[in-house]
Amino acid sequence: MHVCVTGGAGFIGGHLCRRLLRDGHRVTAIDNFDPFYPRVMKEEGIDDFPAHSFTLIETDICNTDAILHALHVRDVDAIVHLAAKAGVRPSVEAPGAYEKTNVGGTQSMLTVAQELGIDTFIYGSSSSVYGNKDKVPFAEDDRVEEPISPYAATKRPERSEEVLLGCAPASC
Repeated sequence: MHVCVTGGAGFIGGHLCRRLLRDGHRVTAIDNFDPFYPRVMKEEGIDDFPAHSFTLIETDICNTDAILHALHVRDVDAIVHLAAKAGVRPSVEAPGAYEKTNVGGTQSMLTVAQELGIDTFIYGSSSSVYGNKDKVPFAEDDRVEEPISPYAATKRPERSEEVLLGCAPASC
């Protein structure tokens, strides 16, 4: 199987790539090396991956055309979408940047999957979407209608742009 992992040089993405490679899969990772985490730290996490079964594409997940161009010849079977602009606190200062990357980037990757006929798409959300709930542990079917930050709103599996902008569909 050939798996594309967005955010593939990040902590979780890098570990997933390592596991997929160890299990005999081919992996194409996409990462833009956002400065939120030191680049050297991310590079060290993937520097020992075998070149014959691992490819790194350094680009932004919002760059649909570049990703389509890079993946159309790679015969990808699945996309695991983990890439996101990270940080709860910074999202309060720059909510538009989080909406652009986390919502727009997810839309971009869904477009890539659709245009390339990739039927398996796994989306990595965040526990931040649950907000300040008293009920622990969280459950996937819990309601997540009151995120506590723009980051949490952008990681909500559906309608994140409505929450981020503070409006319902009819009023947007």
